[in-house]
Amino acid sequence: MNSSYIKFFVLFILAVLLLPLNGQRFNAGLEAGATATRISGDMDPRGGRARLGFYGSIFTNYPVSDYSQLQLEMMYIQKGSRAFVPVSDDDPEGRDYRLDLHYVEIPVVYKLELSEVTGIVYVEKLTFEAGLSFSKIIGHYEENFGNDITDKTAEKRPFNWGELNFLAGLYYPFHENFSFHFRFAQGVTPVRPHREEKISFKGTVWNWINQFGQYNTALTFGFTYTIFALPAVSVNNN
Repeated sequence: MNSSYIKFFVLFILAVLLLPLNGQRFNAGLEAGATATRISGDMDPRGGRARLGFYGSIFTNYPVSDYSQLQLEMMYIQKGSRAFVPVSDDDPEGRDYRLDLHYVEIPVVYKLELSEVTGIVYVEKLTFEAGLSFSKIIGHYEENFGNDITDKTAEKRPFNWGELNFLAGLYYPFHENFSFHFRFAQGVTPVRPHREEKISFKGTVWNWINQFGQYNTALTFGFTYTIFALPAVSVNNN
């Protein structure tokens, strides 16, 4: 890891940990869990398989109303893809393709407690989130037919410095300081140029978008632990 990556880590860790000191009310905690990710144009015309990995983050959030919060996170997340490329009709299983991507990601999300908008049992316990994240790639590995093609492919199609993602998710509490967390993330900007020079339109908007590059799609499933939280105070009364 070079010095620029180290500086990136340090700056955002400080931002997550020190910014709350300027406020009167905030929560802080940890998140961790599993990832299932795909990348568009991963060489498998049948859709490939999800690349399994894990993520971990620290977070802090600030109330903007009695039922909503603005949350800042510092996350390490694994993304990528697994694909089984058909070689011929005699080899229907194909050969293994693998792409491992390692990111530092900074999500900023708006969280809304659904009890404010619904009284449906169980649903009212959920907290909805939506927002954006910026990811910086810090490592990658690519393999095709059992051969390491990391350097060869990176030279031909280098990865972009950063990636912008759209996020949406849900939290469900099951203990005083613990919640189950599900999140969907879709890349808004491409990870790198597409492996083909041009992708035919084929009548779908998504295929047209793919001609600009490869995009990450990720599902994360994990748990949130609130390390400390200041007593709730009505924001509207301040």
